[in-house]
Order: sequence, then structure tokens, then C-alpha cells
Amino acid sequence: MGRDDHASADFRDGSFMTFGGYVNGSRVDEVIKFKHEGPNVVAEHISGGELATPGPAARASFSVGVA
Repeated sequence: MGRDDHASADFRDGSFMTFGGYVNGSRVDEVIKFKHEGPNVVAEHISGGELATPGPAARASFSVGVA
């Protein structure tokens, strides 16, 4: 599902995570990790959404950094 006003961060292993934003006009609290497996990109839901593991509160229009 497309989203906007979310934040993403790249990691040294080539994976990246995205959090928050809007989907169909509603803020979401999903944390999703993406990684390459051969020619495919695989998404793993870490927290939020319909998962039992709660994520941070839903938000949009923010930034994120990785040290």
C-alpha cells in the first residue's frame, strides 16, 4: 500500500526501514524493514499495524537518523 510523509533509514547491510506516514489519509504506526534477497526486495513488519507488538505512536512529517 502506498504511503506518504513517512521516514526511512538506510543501514550498512543494504537494508532499510520505514516508519509512519499516511496510508489512505490515516496516520500509521508500522515499522517495516526491507532487504534484498537476490533480485527481490522482502518486507518484514517489525511492529505496529495489526501486529501484536505495538510500535511507536503513529506520526507523519518527521525525520529519522541512524548513527
